[in-house]
Amino acid sequence: MNRISAHAGVTLVAGLVVAVVASYFALKDINVEKLGAALASAQYGYVFPALLAVYSGYAARAWRWQLMIAPLKQIPFRKIFPLLVIGFAWNVLIPLRVGEIVRAHLLGQRQNVSRPALLATVIVERVLDGVAIMALLAMVGILDPGLPGWVENFTRIALLLFGVALAGLVMLVVSERFTLRLIERLTAFVPHVLAARINQFAQSFVQGYVALRSPPQLFWIAVATVVGWLIEIGSYAILFPAFGLNLAPPAFISATSFYAVVLNLATLVPSPPGFVATIEGFGVAALDVFHVNRESALSLTVVGHAIQLIVK
Repeated sequence: MNRISAHAGVTLVAGLVVAVVASYFALKDINVEKLGAALASAQYGYVFPALLAVYSGYAARAWRWQLMIAPLKQIPFRKIFPLLVIGFAWNVLIPLRVGEIVRAHLLGQRQNVSRPALLATVIVERVLDGVAIMALLAMVGILDPGLPGWVENFTRIALLLFGVALAGLVMLVVSERFTLRLIERLTAFVPHVLAARINQFAQSFVQGYVALRSPPQLFWIAVATVVGWLIEIGSYAILFPAFGLNLAPPAFISATSFYAVVLNLATLVPSPPGFVATIEGFGVAALDVFHVNRESALSLTVVGHAIQLIVK
């Protein structure tokens, strides 16, 4: 219990530090009058379509999760969608993606499905999203080769992290027996009861990857991933004109894609509840790359963040 409390305390402190730094960056050189004018002159008629797009994006992600769960159990979409939204709501309240564990636990409890296997499907989701992020960053680099140096470094780090995750996933899918034997050997030196629990968990965990071994199932999971990301990028693209961000087509595609990627990665760092200030700092930084004035960038991000919180 003391260790858990200590970990929670460290996470909270780290989140507050990140929020302070993000707040400083978001508010740095901001002209309050211009910020007020940007918020006042925004076309809020775009908010409702953006809200619908966010809901549609959750639906696409729920569909993808349903496809991955199918080999374990056929579960109706109407029972999966609410739990996915609940999981995202928990992510807002508690940082470090705790909501992913919550939704896997709730679905396993309600539908009598192996929770380790469901947790594995959630990990697969994150890896697939990582692959999408790698593809989007590569596309942005091709469309805008003259981006600042920190963006290139940021891209290299993302490619490394998600590349390693993808390699690990491929190894698990292709060499399941090898992976399980490796775990058995590694647990040979721990107490028998603990080793038995670890190996039992591993046996259940690998069941969550079954859908990836079926080419038709893998195809539709990939389609659902692409659709989900296109809708998410579209939800931000809808708001760009509302705040006067009328960029030329190549820059518009790059800016909306990069913005969506950066805001997603912002949810992975320690943050206060609701990602308050963290999202705003990351959003302003992303749009600064495309020379969007800081007042428009901050007003857009604040409204977009509010829409996400309303949905969750």
